[in-house]
Amino acid sequence: MGCDIHCVIEYKHEDFNNPNSWDSFGFNSINPGRNYDLFANLAGVRGSPKGGETLASGFGIPDNASWATKYETTVAVNDTNRAEIEGWVARGISKWVGWVQDLHGKPTRVTHPDWHTHGWADIKQWKKATKGSKNLQIKCMNAIMDTLAKNGCEVRVVFWFDN
Repeated sequence: MGCDIHCVIEYKHEDFNNPNSWDSFGFNSINPGRNYDLFANLAGVRGSPKGGETLASGFGIPDNASWATKYETTVAVNDTNRAEIEGWVARGISKWVGWVQDLHGKPTRVTHPDWHTHGWADIKQWKKATKGSKNLQIKCMNAIMDTLAKNGCEVRVVFWFDN
């Protein structure tokens, strides 16, 4: 079974409209593919360095995650998929999220049933986790993060995995 990594580069800067708000680089997640070394380094599994040690700052989706991260890690509920999604929730493979609601106050998104091991890493942790990577997407992500940091932004990567 494979395990792809999904990432959103997030940043914040004191000069923005809301200096406590995280924004995302782009509106979609980045998938640098199956990289078991990175998976091990970030999640502390599958041959991780130092027997289970992780290089991530934390696990779960940060409470202050960007809109793009929240959107990418959830599934929209509509009239055509409502019964299926309610089944996911009943079986415990998804949970309702309340940050988007319909006109009646009901949540309109659920956690994605296939995504797991969410977490985040600051730029130093991410660089340590990706050190020596020859993956072009990771190199591009590192260049974007470096550019944001050089322009005074606080930078992190929110990540998760799929099966």
